[in-house]
Amino acid sequence: MRSHHLCVLVLQLVLQSVDAQVIPAERLTDWSEPGAREAFEPVQTASILDFGGDPTGVNGCDAALTAAINSLGGPGEVLFPAGDYRFTQAINLPDSIILQG
Repeated sequence: MRSHHLCVLVLQLVLQSVDAQVIPAERLTDWSEPGAREAFEPVQTASILDFGGDPTGVNGCDAALTAAINSLGGPGEVLFPAGDYRFTQAINLPDSIILQG
């Protein structure tokens, strides 16, 4: 009897964790055309290189990315020319900012 209760408890925990992974339909994103610009056309651009970004991957680019985003003052696009960029912190991307490169 005790093992029956344990099985029921485990099953209930599994079902609750599966249910917690469901994303409501209104929050789903259509990824069929990544990079499509119909929804948002940036009017401002900033290159990470103009703010001290290092495309060699030697130096961190956290401050350069933050400065580039802040320079836009709202919706826009941060350009990453070809290279390797090193980040040592999590990137918090504001709404309506595109990273292009």
